[in-house]
Amino acid sequence: MSSTSVTSKNKITTLFEDTNDYSPYFRYTALITLVFMLINSSTFPPFTTILALAAILLPSVFASKWLWPAIFVTAVITFATGSIWTYDNHEWAVLYWMFTLAIFSFVRNDELLQRTARLLIGFIFLFATSWKIAASEFRTGAFFELTGHTEPRFTDIMIAFGLMPEAATTNDRAISRWGDPEYGLQGFSLITSPILESFWIFLTIGTYIVEGGLALLFLWPLVKKFTWLRDLALTVFFIGTYVMVPVSGFGNLLAVMGFAASNIELKRRIALYAGLIVLMEVIPTRMLILSFFGIGS
Repeated sequence: MSSTSVTSKNKITTLFEDTNDYSPYFRYTALITLVFMLINSSTFPPFTTILALAAILLPSVFASKWLWPAIFVTAVITFATGSIWTYDNHEWAVLYWMFTLAIFSFVRNDELLQRTARLLIGFIFLFATSWKIAASEFRTGAFFELTGHTEPRFTDIMIAFGLMPEAATTNDRAISRWGDPEYGLQGFSLITSPILESFWIFLTIGTYIVEGGLALLFLWPLVKKFTWLRDLALTVFFIGTYVMVPVSGFGNLLAVMGFAASNIELKRRIALYAGLIVLMEVIPTRMLILSFFGIGS
């Protein structure tokens, strides 16, 4: 083997050595977050994407205690100079996570970082459940009715439950006309079916149970031998939600924070949460499942 290849190999492996006193847990948490940043680069300003790429390629950048504070400050400046009210909820969650890593670049407390990641996930689901309980359009099933009839990621699935393509087209036309001066601010009705009306209620109740349960699992201090339940519940939620209805930003962020919050053995943790990201981003899982059930995309 040439000296050049040995040198290159050494540069790569130094990411996983004890550079700057980072623990293996923090290094892998940082690495999976950097990969998340590259996958979802549209969420971040260009400078932070450049920093993320540099950190993956250059061990000296990766090991710097100023990497995450620099990323966080850049993200804050971007938020502060933009239209704050237009940012999605997952973008705010990303900001909290960047702040967390910026703090723990200096604190160096793996147990506290793990607990912080767990509580962040718990509060995300707690606030999500609370909003859904408070919102009348969600309680009545109207949210899923509108989304299921009009959202492209849902319509293929909904066809299997009685919504024909012709109805989907008619519903799209009715919604697109809403607010058009030519038609005025008139209400509209969606073409549906009894099966779907029951399905919206089923999804509503199921969402309350699943998201409320996840909030409880991550906020409640479980004894260590039962903490695997959090990984199981988050995996089931991820596959059932983000693989079938891809929401790349939020899905990948939950995988990153789930990795950081997990208590399972490190190699298994890497395989699990990296695998979830691959399921959503690399493998056409949704298309394969729809094809298996004979539902066209």
